[in-house]
Amino acid sequence: MNATRFFSSCLLGAMIVTSASIPAYAQVKKTGDSYLLRMKFKVGETTKYQMSMSGDMVPPGMSVAMSSLVKKFSADIADIEYTATPSAGVPGGGKPSVTNVRVNSRGKMVSGASSQMGQQFGNVELPEKPVKIGQSWSANIVPTPGMNITSTYKLVGTKMVGGMECANIGVTMSSKGGQAKINGTGTILLRMSDCSLQTANINTTINASMPSQNGGAAKPMVFKQKIAITRK
Repeated sequence: MNATRFFSSCLLGAMIVTSASIPAYAQVKKTGDSYLLRMKFKVGETTKYQMSMSGDMVPPGMSVAMSSLVKKFSADIADIEYTATPSAGVPGGGKPSVTNVRVNSRGKMVSGASSQMGQQFGNVELPEKPVKIGQSWSANIVPTPGMNITSTYKLVGTKMVGGMECANIGVTMSSKGGQAKINGTGTILLRMSDCSLQTANINTTINASMPSQNGGAAKPMVFKQKIAITRK
C-alpha cells in the first residue's frame, strides 16, 4: 500500500467514525424528566449536510457534500438513499457515491451495506428507553470488515442556538481493528422541534502504522483532525 492509499484509508475511517455518531432524523420527545429519541421519517424528504475537515495531512479545503432521501416508510422501516460527494482535489473528489439502506425508528440497520456509506449519515442505534439529562448510552457498529466502532453518547442538556432550542449531546468514540486506531470526542446539537441536526463538531486522533516502502518495519504515526458538519 502506498502513502496515498494509506492516507485515504485513514481519512475514510475518520469520516466513518465521526458521521456514524449523528442521528440525522431523530426526534426528541420529553416524557416527564426524560427524553425519548426516535427517528422520524417523511417520504420524499431530502436532507443536505456539509462536512468540512482540517488537521494533519488533510488537504486544504477538504469537504464532503452529503444528502439523504427517504424513499419509502412502512411498518417502522425506512428505505433511504444516501449520496456523498467529496470536494475536488481529494481522493474520489467530485464523484458522488450512492447507496441504499433500510433502518428502523431506533436507527438500527435492517438491511443494506453496513459499510461507510450506510453509517455516514446518522443511522446510529438510539437508546431503547427515554434518557434523563446526564445519562449515557452506547452503540456498536461494524462499518468495514475487521473494524468495530463503539460510540458513547450523553444527553448533556438543552441549549439555545440561533433562537432554537437544541438537545446538547456529547459523544466519545473509539475503534478496534482495521488499519488504524481512531478515537474521537465532540458535541452534537439537535433541534428540539424536529430533532434535525443543527451542528456537529468532532475532534479525532488517528494512530496508525505507515507501511514501509522497502519492506522494513512500519512507522507509527499520529494524525489529529477536526471535523464539522452542518445542515444546509
